Amino acid sequence: MLKKGFSLIFLLFIAFIQVTILKRIELYGVQPDILLLSAVFFALLPKERGKIDSLIFALLAGLLKDIFSEDILGINASSFVILILLIEHYRQKIYIEHFSACSLVSFFSAFFVSLFYYFTHYRLLPPFFNSLRCIILPSSIYTALFAIPYFYLLKSFRLQASSYKQETTS
Repeated sequence: MLKKGFSLIFLLFIAFIQVTILKRIELYGVQPDILLLSAVFFALLPKERGKIDSLIFALLAGLLKDIFSEDILGINASSFVILILLIEHYRQKIYIEHFSACSLVSFFSAFFVSLFYYFTHYRLLPPFFNSLRCIILPSSIYTALFAIPYFYLLKSFRLQASSYKQETTS
């Protein structure tokens, strides 16, 4: 129960950072999506209990993104869940210890979510190739570049937490 409560607090903290601090580091109108990166990171972790936890985490991350972006409720949540199902399916083939692989997975994840968003909102957005050139690719590249230090930070926190947990149980 404590882990699930911590996951929810972590997601709320990440959502707060997404809507406040990351607005300040926008480049050409795009910002990295750390809610998406958190869901991808959680899906790539070695599983102790199965894939249901990462799907719930992705659903909550997507719902928080929907709520804070004031968009149609469920668009990001459904795209995150579909993406995590794909990652879970191919997770054994991804070498997660190398940051370039995580960055590549992050690029394709951001690209997938952006395409999903485009095709659910295509009437409100510029034509496809303009959106691809001005929104989808820059956002995906920025998220992939941001994934390297973000994953490193999350891995180091995870290692510290597991070493602390081992010290307290010994």
